[in-house]
This record gives sequence, C-alpha cells and structure tokens, in this order.
Amino acid sequence: MTRRQIFILTGILSGTIILTNLPFLPGPSILNVPAQLFYNGGQLFGMLGLLLVPFGIVWTVRQFRKTESKFKLFAILLWTIPLTVFLSTTYLSNLTRDYSRGVAIKRADKMIQELKAYKEQNGQYPDSLETVGIKTPSTGIIGIEDFYYQGDSDKFELTFYQNVILNFNYEIVTYDKADNHSTKGEMKELYETGFDHWKYEIFD
Repeated sequence: MTRRQIFILTGILSGTIILTNLPFLPGPSILNVPAQLFYNGGQLFGMLGLLLVPFGIVWTVRQFRKTESKFKLFAILLWTIPLTVFLSTTYLSNLTRDYSRGVAIKRADKMIQELKAYKEQNGQYPDSLETVGIKTPSTGIIGIEDFYYQGDSDKFELTFYQNVILNFNYEIVTYDKADNHSTKGEMKELYETGFDHWKYEIFD
C-alpha cells in the first residue's frame, strides 16, 4: 500500500469511530437526531457487517499476492469498516458513554448549588425551575438533550437520559441528595457513577 492509501484508510476508520460515537461526544444537542442515526445504524451494521469480515480478509490476502492491484485499499476497507463499527458501537461506546455521563454530571453542579441556595433562603425546594428563574444548563453532550427536574418542599431529583442500544435500552442517570434512588424499569440494578448522590440504571 502507498502512503496515500494508508492515510485514506486511517482517515476513513477514524471518521467511522467518531460518527458511531457521536451521541457521547461534546457538542450541541441539535445534532442529536443525526448522531443517533449514526450510532443506531452502526449497531445494526456492525452486527450484520461481521459477515463480510472473512470474505474481506480472504480477498485482501489475494490482492496483496498480486504485484499490481488497484483493489487493495477497497479489499481492506471491506472488512476493517464493519469490524471497526462493531468494536466501536459494542466496546468503545461503553467508554465514551462513561465520559459523556461524567461531563453532564459536572455541568449540572451549578444548578444543584442554585437549588441548595434557594432552599436556604426559602426553606424549601421549588416545585418547578421556571417559576423561580433557575435555568437548566446545556448538558454539553450531543446525545443528552436536557436535565429534568422533579421537586417538592423537602427534596428534588435531577435526571438525564442517553441511548444504550437502538433506543430500546437507555441509561437513566439520577441525582438524589438523600440517596433514595430507585429503578424505574424491569432491571433493578443501580450503578455507581463515581459522583456523590448520582446513580444510573439501564432501562429496558
């Protein structure tokens, strides 16, 4: 392979990784819809595309045995793209989802401090954020659209969501100062986030 072909191959595979992890990367939530299409489509293609891997490897070996061949790059792409998509959406996405969760939790801290200050001044938490002028910040992550608030006089919860598998399984991340977290779906396991009072579940 020429240096140019290696450069093209690297660029295509790098772009594939970025696109299939787009929901978990920093950016405006206005990109959420196309980001989810790339991610969900990548999950489907990654599983089905594995069928191309053996054929692609065999064809690649044959092309490299030839002295001159115009199809070496295409032969490599035939199996490296589906394999990259599969690994990206199956394994790497777990790491980028951990990253996006952490970014969103950190961005919610200012709002939490505002809510605590409101309680100190008024003796209770607000029923809604709009009535007291507290604004929810941007999550900072493409695939996390917003923070959702539920509160009464004594307590409040903050929640956000992100896709896990094809929008059928998704992650519910919740802040509860009293640590009275409970699951909302059939799967009853709660996971630690590494941040105080924040836990998440995988909703099925």
